[in-house]
Amino acid sequence: MKAEKLPLSVDRLVRALCADYERRARELLRGKLPPEQLAFFSELNDGIDRALTGCDVGVRQILREDIALGRGFTYSPQCCMCAGTYKKYKRQAKWAIARHFRLL
Repeated sequence: MKAEKLPLSVDRLVRALCADYERRARELLRGKLPPEQLAFFSELNDGIDRALTGCDVGVRQILREDIALGRGFTYSPQCCMCAGTYKKYKRQAKWAIARHFRLL
């Protein structure tokens, strides 16, 4: 049985949230934006991090970056799992992020 795919619009939203993660992290470190905006950036990044807690610690950042870049198994820097496991983890990560932000 093949796992259900995310709706395309939700997949794009998840990808965009992950793609902007590093910029938000830099702005949080700089701390020069209004406090409300920094709090919102922190909520977004923390939400992504919480959604990925179901993944092994060693692959969370790689999965987040792969989602952000639309990168698949062939071009991923991961080296510790087979293609099927990677695809399963990536799919689960996308679903977890979508559910966390109530996109579904």
